[in-house]
Amino acid sequence: MSLESNIAVECKNNVVRIISDDELFLHQKNSAQEQFAHFMGEKAISAEVINNFNSNISENSRYAVSMGKKYCHVVFPAKPIVYKDKLMKSNVKVNSLFDINYTKSNVIYPIDCLYDDSCMEKYGTHYSGKGYFNVAMKMLDSIGESFSETPVYVNKTLLKPGLARMYADYLPPCEQLFFDSITDRLSAIVSLSNTSSLPGNSGKIIFKYNPLAPRKKRVLLFGDSFFVGLLDILSNIYDEVLYLRSSFILQDVANSFNADIIFTGNAERYLVNTPSYLKGRPFFLHFISDLYQSTNLDPRFTSVINYLLKGESVKYSKWKEDALIGFFQNTKNKKNDLVKDSVQFELPDIQFRSPQTVANAAYYAGFFNVTIAVLENINNKNDEECFLMAKALNRSGFYSESLEFLMKIKNKKYSCLEFIGDIYYKSNKMQLAINYYNMAIDLNSSIYNAYYKLGVLFDALSDHDKSKRYALLAYEREPSREIVKKLMAKYN
Repeated sequence: MSLESNIAVECKNNVVRIISDDELFLHQKNSAQEQFAHFMGEKAISAEVINNFNSNISENSRYAVSMGKKYCHVVFPAKPIVYKDKLMKSNVKVNSLFDINYTKSNVIYPIDCLYDDSCMEKYGTHYSGKGYFNVAMKMLDSIGESFSETPVYVNKTLLKPGLARMYADYLPPCEQLFFDSITDRLSAIVSLSNTSSLPGNSGKIIFKYNPLAPRKKRVLLFGDSFFVGLLDILSNIYDEVLYLRSSFILQDVANSFNADIIFTGNAERYLVNTPSYLKGRPFFLHFISDLYQSTNLDPRFTSVINYLLKGESVKYSKWKEDALIGFFQNTKNKKNDLVKDSVQFELPDIQFRSPQTVANAAYYAGFFNVTIAVLENINNKNDEECFLMAKALNRSGFYSESLEFLMKIKNKKYSCLEFIGDIYYKSNKMQLAINYYNMAIDLNSSIYNAYYKLGVLFDALSDHDKSKRYALLAYEREPSREIVKKLMAKYN
């Protein structure tokens, strides 16, 4: 039975609608990949195209191994296949195109991640935020990069998205889950692209930088629009994510970007006309078309892509720091609200909860000047804020200022006393350093740090008897520490 003769579905404006529940699918009758004709077995994929796919994966894998990169290809299951049972109830039989003829080496087909309606767009061809997050986790699992933190979703009412606009007639509003953030994680994503200069999707480049991401790795993606829906998720996990619309790895770009992780991918319907990497057109041809509007480019995009692909590390580092400073500058007028830990508010691409959270994230990202700038806006700093300020000042070389904040701490814990000792040691005030290291030991005699540092201090003073005694005490507490073993070796 053809789709057009099936009374349980409606075919209109290149859209297939299940009449019973208004679920919409892209038809592509006599156009593009003609996905339903292939899913229903009316048309077959040629052996040449299947060979193109397998050869592409083989070459991508070879390149990734040769360059020491983690790699995986994703075939994104098509909506008609995800809803295979639902279509069958309307007498439409479909089957996946990703069959036994395709290589499974370094390839995933994550249909098990799309287990209910909440994972899909009702009026679209793509996945919801939940579906995309599930697929992203499957991708990371496949390369040994598993991520277990919890996502935050936002439910939105959509009036006429995607296929509903093509269908044109009235359809009731639908609800959809969108990915928002990772629970209790701060992000400061800067997103740059050349989309505004392009006449369509071809040639698209998107770069996302999140200095507050928990993983400091570069991720490079080559694929179609299904990858675009994953970029914010990956950017909440990895600090640098670069996407190019391409069917396979562009090795010149990959060489220049020097990613830690490479993904390639394609929508299932693109299995119908997979091009060969051996016949790929130069990517730069997208940018010399009469339709390409270079004047629409964001100057930041041009600069950053140049820095990244030309290896201009000094300029790129300066841009990254300026981007993070700009993030904090945007919070300047909100500082009175920020002192309440429970308060959340939104700025473009940014979500955070308190200045201390922000300052901590900035500190562990290595931007100590930003940590200082944020904490300076907090009046009546608590002990934790004073300690963080002292650490940031110390890392920036302001030792006396760091000491001032440590002295303001009312409840001086072991780490604080040890830190004060460190600063006095750096300042060559040995007796004061000895006093504070001993105060730390009095507070907790089970920790090796202060013993070790006293051993080093007395060694510097050529008091080898005391140095040996403290080295032995440190060794008794942490015999596996290399620095402790090295100090002990001087006296064996």
